[in-house]
Amino acid sequence: MTITNLYNLYNIIDNNYDSHNNNQILAEYVQMYNGVDWKYHIKYSNCNQNNNIRLDDLSNSKFELYVILWKKISYTSIIDHSYFGGITKVLEGKLTETLYDYKFNILNTTPIYNNYTSFIDTHPGLHSFQADDNSVSLHLVYPPIYTYHTL
Repeated sequence: MTITNLYNLYNIIDNNYDSHNNNQILAEYVQMYNGVDWKYHIKYSNCNQNNNIRLDDLSNSKFELYVILWKKISYTSIIDHSYFGGITKVLEGKLTETLYDYKFNILNTTPIYNNYTSFIDTHPGLHSFQADDNSVSLHLVYPPIYTYHTL
């Protein structure tokens, strides 16, 4: 099955989500998304930072979907997923994800290519991203991102 728009993806996840879903099931839903409707929500800016596009109607108390536009060589700080899971799908370009242990030692560095997904949960729980090209990524975060913090 292919999912061609973000609203359909949201509805499928919402109708099938419970707090006991494992990352693999949720990653399969995100991987099925193959739409281009995310382009209609983009507002480019001339600043050097990433554009984080949160779609209010694609968020609820269980999870949220959002899109990030990445400029080449931009990066995140270390993100702490101690209390929530996250799935990332690269829609255009290429990102590199770095996983850390709780002492901030690098455990693994993995490229995420166009149309591939990555997921993280509470173990090890710490990661960061760097854009290897101008890129676009889709993120599913559960529970919603307001519960996280960066280190």
